[in-house]
Parts: sequence; C-alpha cells; structure tokens
Amino acid sequence: MARDDQNINALHTKSIIYRPEIDGLRALAVLPVMIYHAGISGITGGYVGVDVFFVISGYLITSILIAEVDKGKFNIATFYERRAKRILPALCLVSFLTTPVAILILSPSDLIDFGNSLISIATFSSNIFFWLEANYFEENVDLKPMLHTWSLSVEEQFYIVFPFFILLLRRLLKSHTCKLFMIAAALSFALSLVTYRAHASATFYLLPTRGWELLMGAVLAVPASNYNAAAGKAAVKNWLAIAGLSAILIPAFVYDKNTPFPGPYAIAPVVGTMLIIKYATPGTIVYRLLTVRPMIAIGLISYSAYLWHQPIISLFRYAKVEALFLWEQIALIFISLGMAFATWRFVEQPLRAARVTSKRSIFAWSAVALAAVAATGAILVQLKGMPARFGSNELGWATLEHSDEARTCLDKAEQCNLGSSKGPPNFAVIGDSHAWALFDALDDVASRYGLQGRFLASSACPPLLNVHLIKASPAKSRACKRVHDQIVPMLEQSPSIGTVFLVGRWQSAVAQNYDFRAWGLRTDAPADLPSSRAAFRAGVRHTAQELNAMGVRVVFVKQVPQQRELLEPLLARSWAALPWADREHSLSNGSVLVREHIERQREANAILLEGADFGADYYDPASVMCNNFRCPVAAGSSSFYSDDDHLSPAGAAKLAYGLVALIRPHRRPPQ
Repeated sequence: MARDDQNINALHTKSIIYRPEIDGLRALAVLPVMIYHAGISGITGGYVGVDVFFVISGYLITSILIAEVDKGKFNIATFYERRAKRILPALCLVSFLTTPVAILILSPSDLIDFGNSLISIATFSSNIFFWLEANYFEENVDLKPMLHTWSLSVEEQFYIVFPFFILLLRRLLKSHTCKLFMIAAALSFALSLVTYRAHASATFYLLPTRGWELLMGAVLAVPASNYNAAAGKAAVKNWLAIAGLSAILIPAFVYDKNTPFPGPYAIAPVVGTMLIIKYATPGTIVYRLLTVRPMIAIGLISYSAYLWHQPIISLFRYAKVEALFLWEQIALIFISLGMAFATWRFVEQPLRAARVTSKRSIFAWSAVALAAVAATGAILVQLKGMPARFGSNELGWATLEHSDEARTCLDKAEQCNLGSSKGPPNFAVIGDSHAWALFDALDDVASRYGLQGRFLASSACPPLLNVHLIKASPAKSRACKRVHDQIVPMLEQSPSIGTVFLVGRWQSAVAQNYDFRAWGLRTDAPADLPSSRAAFRAGVRHTAQELNAMGVRVVFVKQVPQQRELLEPLLARSWAALPWADREHSLSNGSVLVREHIERQREANAILLEGADFGADYYDPASVMCNNFRCPVAAGSSSFYSDDDHLSPAGAAKLAYGLVALIRPHRRPPQ
C-alpha cells in the first residue's frame, strides 16, 4: 500500500508529529498479507492487513490535508505531485521487472491477463479489472502476479475526489467535518452490508463498499493537529490499544477464504486499527511492541514489500506447480523484504528527496512511466500472449474442442440425436456443459452398439425438474426453461427411452466459494446457500421420483473430478518455458488428489444419493478417471481435460463405454 513519509515534516506540515508506532502498525499490516499470500498455515485471514492499510492511509492523508487547508497552504498540484513521487517509482519498477519473468513462465492466456493487468495498473483501475476477472478467494487466484494492486487503485480513486471534498468542508462546514465523514462512512458501510453476500466480489474490490475504511481513518484525523500523546488515563489507553491489537490479530488467525469478507467482518480490523492509532501512546504495551526496531524497519519498507511480495510468490508458485514447502514460503517472504529494502533505499528515498523545481517535469515523467507500463501490457495482449514460446502441439491440448454439432445443441438448448440413426431412441442425456463434454464420445460409442439417444442440455442449467438457476441473465433463464419444458414431453413422446442420464456440475449448488451458482425452486428464490441446498435436495428427489414413475431408469452421473487449475497454465509450466521442469512430474503433481476430489464433492454427492430412495442409480466418473492417489489430468500424449472441470474428447471416451453399459434398452411399465 502507498505509504506516507515516516517524517511528516518532509511534507512541510510541521504541526503533525512523527509517530513511530504507525510505522510499526504498517509492519503489522503488511506481514499478515505476505504470510497469507505465501500460503503459510495459521494466518488464514492475513488479507485483513489491507484493511489496516486503508485506515492508516485515511488517517495520515486526511491529517496532512486538513492541516494544509486550515493554514491556507493547500495546493492540489502539490498534493498530486507528492502522491506521484511516493507511489509511481516503486510501482513502475515492480511492473517492469516482473514482465520478463512473466514472459518466461506464464501461459499465453495468463500472459494476456497479465498484460491487461498492467494496463489497469497504469490507469489505476486494477480493482475494477480484477473484479471483472477474478474472485479474490477463488482457487489459484494467487497465481496472478499483480492481483494485489487492486488496493492501490481503491486508494487512488478515493484520493482523486477526497481532497476537493475536504477543501469544500473546511471552508463551508468546518465544524461539521467529522459528522459528514461519519455519514459518508455509514453510507459506504451500509452498501457493503447490503451487497457483501449477493455481490461478494464487487463488495471486496470496489471503492463504494471500501471507502468507509479510509473514511474511518479520516474521522480520527479531525483535527489531527490536536493529537496529544499524553492525553487520557494510562490504564484505559493501554487496554483499549490491546483490544485494538487483538481485533487485528484474531481475524488474521480466524478468518479464511470462506469468510464472507468484507461486510461486517471488516469491522474488527478497521476498529482495531482506529484504537491503536488513537490509544497506542508512549508507555502502552502496544506502543512498545510496535516501536521495536524490526517493526519500524519493516514499516518503513512496507509499501515496497507490499508491491514485491505478490509477483515474487506468485511466479515462483506458478513455476513450481506443486505445493510450496514451508522453507520456500519463508524464503520468499525474506526475498520480498530484501527486494523491498533495495527499492526503498535506492529508488523510493532518492526520488523523494530529489529536488525537482518543476511540477510539470514530475507530472510529465509520471505520464511517460505510466504510458510505458500500459504500452507493455498492450503489446502482450496484442501478441496474444506470445504462444510461439511454447510447442504448439503441447498447448494445443488446452484448446481441444468438441464438434460443432455438440456446441450447437448446447447453445440452442434443443433436442439432438446421439448414436445410431436407425430405430427408436433407447436413452437420453440431460444436463449442462458437463453433458456437452460427453456428446461426441457418447455419439461414437452408441453408434458402435447400434443405440440411439436424445441429448438435451444448456450450459449452467440444473438438470433437475422445477429447479431454476437464480440470478441468471434473461437469455440463460429462457434457455434453462426450454430444457426443463422438454424433459417430460420428450419421454412421453419416446416411450422407447429406457434410461436417462442426468449430468451436471452438482457441486456449484452447494459450493462455499467462487464455484457457487444459486439454484431455487422459484425464479425469484433467494440467491443464498441454504436456499440453493434445499432446492438441490428437493430437485433430486422430485426428478428421481417422477421419472422413475414413468418407468425410466434414472442415472445420476456424479461430477467429474475437478482439477486444481485450468489446463493451459499447467501444460505451459510443464513444457518449454521451464527448461528445468520434468514434464510428467509436473503434470502428475498438478493433478487433483483423490482425497481432494472426495472432499470437494462430499456434500453434493450426499444430496445426489438421496435419489436412491426413489429408485435412482449412479455412475461415478472417478472410477475410471482416478487411480488410488490422483485423478490424472493427462497421460502420455493425451489430455483428459479441456479446462479444469470439462473433459476433453479423450477424457470423455474413458466414460462413454461405462455409461453405455448402463443403458436399459426398454422401459419397464410405469408405476
């Protein structure tokens, strides 16, 4: 995060004293973030360090602005000059030095994403970019080298408007400044409470739902020049500061990726930071802890440490493929701190101290640097991620496509034929895009056995009677309705269909992470996990009961083992860009473990099995996709996946014979 000078006097605001405990507080903010991104167990909520940074930033910048405005010394050009000198040198340096390593390691699609992230950094919109591109808590999001820059964009967007807001308040409503800050913070916080579950990613990344954290720091700064470190009873201040420290540390250990953050869960680190800023005065325990030399030293380099740690950890993890050892995680943190010190010592400090008489020069060089960062990103995007770095045959695995017929059937959500063109249909396949992935393989195998089937699917649609995809687009809702409306009539019109395979990404209805897609028994049902779980359960039971009553054999196809990541990055990391990599070893270690698959699908499978009470049968793809230890993503020259959870034609072929063997060619009499 952007850090203000440790000596506020350097900003010519001598009435604001230097507070060493705030440098220590910066260390308390950056270390949990670094440990969290390194993946060290225990600090599962280290991301709250960003909230600490927000409050510190709001407090210090507002202190400076109010002091200058009240003295009549405020100049907007000078303010942005200081921001440019403080933020841009280290930010641009990290962006430029990360790029050649990214070119060496990242897959084409990931390098395109990296290029787009550079463009968003240069335009201070990376929070918007990552909101549209990635959930902060999804798996493998830590492989994005510049993900952490989202918080810098939040701050810079805030400070585009905030100085003018303060200028207006101090001139027209000076006595109401604190109240108006609190009202603005309350509105932002209220919006966060309304959106943090239904729009979790937007709430996490965007300024309207994060601004209250900066504003709470601003509240403390009214008026900052009246700060008196000796004021108040020592015992009370001591305990309040300890409470503040606890409010930061406890979430860092207790929160995790499943915590619906920020929303109300951000209150603890925000209030904790406020208590420390207000009450950790000389003589308190917290003051003594925060002002030990190592804490102040890390605080001084905290901005550079924040900038360096994510690309260093991310790119190393990307290159290694498999999980990091503890010693590697610790080493990466120390490397990040070393790079941070070098950047602080040889870039940040000299450029801040440089005497440049012309603001125009500073703004011109800033514009050139940002334009260069953006141009670098644009070139990577224009070159389509430089795929020539890799063997085309290897990366060709990742783009394996199914037939045009299969895609047309999925897109139109209409019935299609499978297998033989002779005789009446014997079976039907109903599902979502996971069913689409099986289309060509089932078509081929059914033809060989002289069987004919019907295919009916639409992407993301629950293949269950009377179960809807909640908060779907109008077009998707219509597609799902077309599928549901055809199921029973199709079976009634084709009494020869003896078996129906129901294929879906079942786990998405009960996932407690980014995979979650709410299902409901009504189109206006709540988009929350309990409602989705109940709809899933009711749909399984109702569908099994109704189709079984028609004399149809109902076979729920359990979800295909979901790999740890998309296929292309795994292939890229195991091939030409990494000359030290063992390809087979990398592919093996990148494949999902059986125990991981079982745990991921535990709840979904338990609900699916309730259909057995109504005569349903089951087919488990893991029986052919997995060995005793892993579910391999590939073998030899064949990839079994086209992404992390859809089978390639080769993978689908492994399932097709087992599914065809379950087909009952005739329907039993209806019950």
